[in-house]
Amino acid sequence: MSSLEDRRSYHPPIKTEQREREHIPFVTAEATRASEKHPERNEDASFVDAENGLIILSDGAGGQESGEKMSREAVRLAREAAPHMVGRNLDELNRSMEAEFRKIIEEGEKFSKKLTSPGGKTASATLMIARMLETPSGCQAIIKSVGDSQAFIQRADGTIERVKMEDDGMLDLWVKKDIIDLEAAELISEATGGADFAAELLRKNFGTDHQILEAFRIAVVNNGEEIEKAIPDLKKTKKNSLEDRRLLRLVQTVRAFKLYFDGHFRSKVTQMVGMSKEDLTFRKDFAVHTAFVPNLRKGDRIILVSDGVSDNLPTRKIGKAMKGDNLQAQLENLRDTALDASRDPYNMRRKSDDITAVAIEVPGEKKVEIAPVRPPARPQGLLGKMKRILFRDSVASPEKISEAQARAKELAERTGK
Repeated sequence: MSSLEDRRSYHPPIKTEQREREHIPFVTAEATRASEKHPERNEDASFVDAENGLIILSDGAGGQESGEKMSREAVRLAREAAPHMVGRNLDELNRSMEAEFRKIIEEGEKFSKKLTSPGGKTASATLMIARMLETPSGCQAIIKSVGDSQAFIQRADGTIERVKMEDDGMLDLWVKKDIIDLEAAELISEATGGADFAAELLRKNFGTDHQILEAFRIAVVNNGEEIEKAIPDLKKTKKNSLEDRRLLRLVQTVRAFKLYFDGHFRSKVTQMVGMSKEDLTFRKDFAVHTAFVPNLRKGDRIILVSDGVSDNLPTRKIGKAMKGDNLQAQLENLRDTALDASRDPYNMRRKSDDITAVAIEVPGEKKVEIAPVRPPARPQGLLGKMKRILFRDSVASPEKISEAQARAKELAERTGK
């Protein structure tokens, strides 16, 4: 049951009382492909429900078949919980989603223990859920996540942006540990190469061109050995000059850039469904990350992607791949673009992985085609004169009608008709 169609029919469709009034179903789509490392199995799983405004994405880990089974189980648990993820407003919806997500984490741990062999790697999976909420004032959404999957908003005009929310990747961990700041993490996550990254550092005023070149020399040429000496000395000094603080920020940022793309840090995730509290290295308990998406208009979309997409493509290339107006075709193009990027030897971001994208779109009003009406033949006589006066303007107000009637009466008296 590794095909998209099989997974979609894995459980009966959910039912919910969230929306009681008549509505137009949301537009949904999904596209996936197994990694070329293991084409026989896809460790990503997904589900879309256009009727109830729900999309789910899970990315399995653990090796062999356990990743595939764990991601399917995470999606199954989310689908069973979905009817309880309801609310009349964002606050109520958020509370219900939080409670249900934590139940999924508890049940996921039980399932993982059945899959994990003694001494083996814990079977686990990321999980991201987006739920739409229709209100009299418009459409809104809540996104909940554990893991490192990413969410994007594409507006009706085609512009796209990454949803700003915490995740469980290494960049967010480095921010929490004060190794780099949030702006540096965002630059690293969108980097496409060393030269482009250096140019962005200069543009964002991280340092002068000379300082940036020196930071790269320390981090890249000397493999960071000088950083280990420089950073403790800078941290010991409480009265650092502005130049020292900028240098510290710069060398830490460049070092993080090198480690993130040259090492295995992109693949490290600090918490996932299936893990127990004992598996959590950097926190005492699970944290469910949340993003609120207000003011969604007709044609706006929420897109969830596994790291097979976001690791291979920066946001601007994801936006470029999503050009067009057919959501299914756009997701398939995004999938194929990510696959091409994973094969490109000149792509610093390349990474062979399962590739999955799911999306939901706020529908517009149903369009009613109106056939063009041929204007009738021009009426003759007094009646014709009156109609021509009445309909000379596109909208005939009562004043214009009275005026037309008076003029028609005058014309009738003059002609004796």
